[in-house]
Amino acid sequence: MAMLDALNMKTNMKRPLSRMHALSPTAHVGKEGATEGVVNEIKNQLKKKEIVKVKLLRSALAGMEKKALAERLAERTGALLVGQTGLTAVLYKKKENIPYKKKNIPYKKNEHAGRRR
Repeated sequence: MAMLDALNMKTNMKRPLSRMHALSPTAHVGKEGATEGVVNEIKNQLKKKEIVKVKLLRSALAGMEKKALAERLAERTGALLVGQTGLTAVLYKKKENIPYKKKNIPYKKNEHAGRRR
């Protein structure tokens, strides 16, 4: 069953992940590490778009492995770590579908619609 879920997830993520190589890093983890401010910024970016590329500075590692820091960041943001190359990590979180609200605008008949000048 887990294999089937992994296969479905992989096929559903194919399109968004194909864009990941062309993206530039939009979030940077500095020497203070994954602070609340950085985590909140990544969460906000994930609400707007499904994929966020994060650049990890060497000073942010502080004795941790690159992979461990990226996984910790993914865990704190509620995203999946879908790729990592060197000090660049790619996080993915499916966008929430916000229901469309129809505006109730009253119809106004145009008085001059059939009149020509």
